[in-house]
Amino acid sequence: MKKKRAFSVSGIVLVLTLVSLALTPGVPSSQTKRKPVVIGNLGVFTGSSSDSNPWMLRAAELAIHEFGGKVAGREIKLVSEDSASDPTVAVDKAKKLLEVDKADAVIGPLPAAAAAPVAALLKPLGIPHIGIMELMPQILATGDHVFAHTGTHRGTGFFVGTYAYDVLGYRTATVIHDDIIFAEEFTQGAMDGFVSRGGQDYSAAAGADEYGGLWSLHYRDETG
Repeated sequence: MKKKRAFSVSGIVLVLTLVSLALTPGVPSSQTKRKPVVIGNLGVFTGSSSDSNPWMLRAAELAIHEFGGKVAGREIKLVSEDSASDPTVAVDKAKKLLEVDKADAVIGPLPAAAAAPVAALLKPLGIPHIGIMELMPQILATGDHVFAHTGTHRGTGFFVGTYAYDVLGYRTATVIHDDIIFAEEFTQGAMDGFVSRGGQDYSAAAGADEYGGLWSLHYRDETG
């Protein structure tokens, strides 16, 4: 939990740093000084990823507090919307943050499937888009407006795989995961790391509702 909260704090600190750098050149007008820096927070209050939202929101508020509530002489305003773990809802809420709240930067959302269309929406506007946690290479490839301050899912998974081989001593592994982008990227990274050390990968199909049958099948395959 502390690690996840640290990720969220570092994410919003990155947002504030980017905004600060953007506002530093030249002499700002009195209107610019008065206008708050609006950070759009595409939270997840409902849906599959909603359990993580409370600590994300607290971490964002903590980071703003640590900046004294201001950046480049302007008040920081955090506006949260519920992306509901849904790509279509996420895009609609992102449009509201841009058009109504005039967001200067956008954080989130989760999961990765919802973050991808938001990244595409923000690209032509050049609005900084910061991932809450790791991002997929496909999202990073959207444009240089996307920032993954904790790396990629596959990159994180790679070190899980090397840890399993080097520290835990495993030499074979079976991979079973949900049929979602995050799971596919993370487990592929883990297997890349595991195999790079000499491990043997017995990968199973993704997207099963019940894993018991798959587990039994692959256990028999491995043990003969």
